[in-house]
Amino acid sequence: MRAWILGAIAFLAIDPTVAAHLAVVMTDLPVSLLCASAVLLTIPAFRTWKWMDLGTCALSLGLALAAKHSAPVFLIIIFLTGCVRALFVPSPAVQASRLWRFGMVWVVVLGALTILWASYHFRYAESNAPGEVFNRPLADKIADVQSPLYRAVLDAMRATRIAPRTYIWGLADTVRAGLEGRVDPITAFGQAYWGTGPKYYFPAMIGLKLPLGLTAVVLMGLFAFAARRVPTDAVVTILAAAALFLLVLIAGSTYGGIRHALPVVASLAIVGGAESKMEGAHYFDPSESCERDPNHAKENGRRDLGL
Repeated sequence: MRAWILGAIAFLAIDPTVAAHLAVVMTDLPVSLLCASAVLLTIPAFRTWKWMDLGTCALSLGLALAAKHSAPVFLIIIFLTGCVRALFVPSPAVQASRLWRFGMVWVVVLGALTILWASYHFRYAESNAPGEVFNRPLADKIADVQSPLYRAVLDAMRATRIAPRTYIWGLADTVRAGLEGRVDPITAFGQAYWGTGPKYYFPAMIGLKLPLGLTAVVLMGLFAFAARRVPTDAVVTILAAAALFLLVLIAGSTYGGIRHALPVVASLAIVGGAESKMEGAHYFDPSESCERDPNHAKENGRRDLGL
């Protein structure tokens, strides 16, 4: 696990797009790193179902929610991942029923929401004034959203006060501008578009911004996935999270450039880190490790929680 993490960190350290955002006071890079960390932490959390692992996953996810309004996408991804693991994937080594594990998934979600509330000092209102002090009322901000589904979700959040009012207002603005698109002219790859660019905008942007050397590292990481040098649940979790967020980007607006796709870059860093050797190529193959040295395999299992 250490080699995998170090490989991902090395990937991020030499990526010029990430380096360009280090000196920029924006939330894109922090939310990308936190979301990628939360996805990575779901692997041990929903495999061992230990409270320490679940707590670290909730902490990372909560900090991501507090960093930027794009993090709820990863909240949904992690919740769905946990539900699948809890209800449909057997865990013989864990003495817990499916219903109990499903409850643990909700603990992760509620823990993340608690971190979000803590960042707002557990206050629903944005000020001590009796009414709203936004430049546009929250009800009108939600009404600006065109999608009936998005409006229903935002109205439900407002009615249940599941998040601070300021956060809901910002989320409504993000949905309107980021998912539905701004009514502005856009130039992408030499062509002019109105409101929304081509569907291939973000995949092409990632392909253009990622250096050839790091692209080769990602391909080697994918080969490590295909060669089963990485546990199947880790492969599915990481690739599914990256693919689903990329689909959200493709379906949404195209403004902001590569900075909005940084969570995908961070996920690719994890894929590239998988190419690193983890105490030998046999690390990921428990049967092979047992054949060589059963005691060594047991020590690895205790020390690294099966990752």
